Amino acid sequence: TVQIVTKQADDYKIAHAIEPIFALIDDTSNWYVRRSRRRFWKSEDDGDKQSAYITLHFVLTVTMQLLAPWAPFISDHLWRELTAGMDLPNSVHLSDWPKAIEPDAEILKQMAQAREYINEGLSHRAAAGIKVRQPLATLAIPKLSKELQTVVAEEVNVKAITTGKDVRLDTKLTNELKSEGLMRELVRHIQSGRKKAGLNVEDRIRLGLNTDSTVVRQTIKQHEVTIKAETLAVELKDAVIDGGYSEEVKIDGNPVTISLKKHS
Repeated sequence: TVQIVTKQADDYKIAHAIEPIFALIDDTSNWYVRRSRRRFWKSEDDGDKQSAYITLHFVLTVTMQLLAPWAPFISDHLWRELTAGMDLPNSVHLSDWPKAIEPDAEILKQMAQAREYINEGLSHRAAAGIKVRQPLATLAIPKLSKELQTVVAEEVNVKAITTGKDVRLDTKLTNELKSEGLMRELVRHIQSGRKKAGLNVEDRIRLGLNTDSTVVRQTIKQHEVTIKAETLAVELKDAVIDGGYSEEVKIDGNPVTISLKKHS
């Protein structure tokens, strides 16, 4: 991005210089931040968590430098907020233009290919009318590194990646997959409840899930550990948590009362 923006700006092609910054911001938000959420909210302050924050801070400060010529006021305000107390210029306009390093072309090529497979997999889901939260068994894709296969599997929400000539999605649903799909739907509602309750992303909660549905009860029991981990719940009860946020939602047509309260 730095290379492209610098070259286009040097050539006075302003519109072309701004375009890559939009793509960078979109990738930062919809890819890096979204995929790093578990790293950010870890309770332990380990090296991986620190690396996640350091990387994000670096990307944000460089983004402000790239934005400075085109959005001078907001970029300077955010720069000051990001660099307060650090040994850096007080204004983004006093900082040096970021220097570009030669990117790893092979990694960029492989990642672009992985994202193409992801888009195809999600298109197959949409055509079959299956929500992304519903896990599926397998996705067949052409050859790709193991690391990026993991990324594709997580984004398309499949249990395993197989190798094939074309992108093919197995849309058969077993009872186990359906149960996990219900759990994912429940987690989505709990996360929405956390947001409505005004909780911070790292806040731990006490969680109550109350329902008359046997299927939903079985799902909660089967996936209790995952539900607690995904929603940062320190306890999960089959009862209403008093004094906190509460709402009734529908899980596969079954009423479920979700109640939660920040754990002190």
